[in-house]
Amino acid sequence: MRLKELLYKMVLPVSHEWVFFMMFLLLMGKLLVRALLYIPMNGLPEISWFYNFGEVFVLAYFFTFLIDKINRRSVKVFFYILLFAVFFIREFLKFVFIMEISPEVLMLLAETTPREVNEFFHEYLYTSGTWYAVTVTMVLFFIAIIGEKYRKRFGNLFKGRILMTVLPLLLVWGLIACLSYVRMYKAKTMDELSVWQLNESRYADPFSLLASSMYSLELSSGDMDGFIQVTQQATREPVSVTYTDSLNIIIVIGESYIKWHSNLYGYPLNTCPNQKAEAERDRLFVFNTVYTSSNYTSTALKNILSCSSSIRGEQWNEFPYFPSMMKHAGYQVYLWDNQREAFEYTAFTFSLNSFLYDDKIQRLSYTKVNDRSFDYDADLIADLGKHIGNKGKHNLLMIHLMGQHFEAGKRYPHPSFAVFQGKDIPNRAAYMTEDKRQEVADYDNATLYNDYVLKKIMDLFREEPTVMISFSDHGEEIYDYRDSKGRADAESHTERMYWKYQYQVPFVIWCSDKYIERNPEQIKAIKSSIDKCWVTDDLCHLVFRIGGIATSYYKRERDMLDSLYKAENNKTGNLAY
Repeated sequence: MRLKELLYKMVLPVSHEWVFFMMFLLLMGKLLVRALLYIPMNGLPEISWFYNFGEVFVLAYFFTFLIDKINRRSVKVFFYILLFAVFFIREFLKFVFIMEISPEVLMLLAETTPREVNEFFHEYLYTSGTWYAVTVTMVLFFIAIIGEKYRKRFGNLFKGRILMTVLPLLLVWGLIACLSYVRMYKAKTMDELSVWQLNESRYADPFSLLASSMYSLELSSGDMDGFIQVTQQATREPVSVTYTDSLNIIIVIGESYIKWHSNLYGYPLNTCPNQKAEAERDRLFVFNTVYTSSNYTSTALKNILSCSSSIRGEQWNEFPYFPSMMKHAGYQVYLWDNQREAFEYTAFTFSLNSFLYDDKIQRLSYTKVNDRSFDYDADLIADLGKHIGNKGKHNLLMIHLMGQHFEAGKRYPHPSFAVFQGKDIPNRAAYMTEDKRQEVADYDNATLYNDYVLKKIMDLFREEPTVMISFSDHGEEIYDYRDSKGRADAESHTERMYWKYQYQVPFVIWCSDKYIERNPEQIKAIKSSIDKCWVTDDLCHLVFRIGGIATSYYKRERDMLDSLYKAENNKTGNLAY
């Protein structure tokens, strides 16, 4: 068969069913169309747009090809109904609940009873978001009907040489883009799937979202089964508290905190005045060489809050959740999380929430959890203060902040914390524009606000025997040594800096005056450990020591305050100190 004949046959399905083809591109690629319209104002979209466009283009051609070859009206009607149903569901979720097709939505649908469905429709049928979704869907539906009426009249417009040239090229590009699905199904854990979504799912179409959401549920179920089982087993074993005095242990987990933007570590701007003041009063101790094992929140926290050590090849779901062991020993355990409702439609949020908020894990682990999130972290701390009036003798409080999560300019109240401006930023690299300097200023202002939030926590517990352990889940970049922000991959010539900025994390321990007075030996051990190299995966051993928890899971050689601890035990190929 000659090439020209082959190209002609490739174009025929689009020529015959051009209305369906165009409606598919419009309905399934709405985000892609929107990004395209923004080009005059914002320039070319991100490279992920081109990959997602290729995926949608191949899907549109595939379904159009099927309709043309089967050539039955009922088949076309079925695919139209499917197409508009998916489009309506996505619009409805977005404008009524500000949600996206996600694992949470699928799980909710699976758990919803017929009665709840009936109540749901009565509750939301007459909202403005519902009417918007209905209106947009109906308008596009009538456009499709009109198009189908005149379809044959304009079909010849899609047989030209331009289409015969462009269509095969776009299909080749689309097939290359569809390799993303292959990479998705190669993910064998939720952590790997979360990385895939962060890197490859920026403008995802509904079908891609549905496929990744269903796969998320499958992987999450497998990961969590073993984790729940081993945690249940750990809470059946003898665990006791040997520390007889009253005590609050506070674990504050920050977000995307670049250690080198804190003046505790030599940054020239005064981004941490409150912590600096506490350090000068010998209450706050700054640890100099602490690493995270992952630069992704979900993966990092699973390893931090279980008794595993990923750098030793241990899997988080093969070891228990240590807060449940604290509760089993007699501690009251509080979890105040400002990220639970953030980025709900993403695989990484679903993965982390499945870990923290599984029903069985909640029953085993927590005394109380927060029931709402806040725009700013200080409001989360104020809310915590309202709910801890009946604390026990021993308390573990876990606080998960939004911290300096992108976009940093949204993480602090304006104008009260808009202290630093672009002109104040010391980075004068050639690639630094005025806009980039302002982005760095926003990040430093968010760091300043984070310092204020930590002071609010310290003030809340200042008069009680308290130890606060504060660190970040991972680091970040904000044009620090290359023209890049976020967590881009390392380049061969910048690998050392990559580990420095994305994997080294700020780590401090603050102790109240009452705790310092009553525990001089512990304070001595803390002071003598500030220069030790350590990985946050081993947090449970530090907490077990401070909290006086007697358990078989405590390992002295992984407790950096212990005399048996050796930094070389934590060396790996990647985290080489």
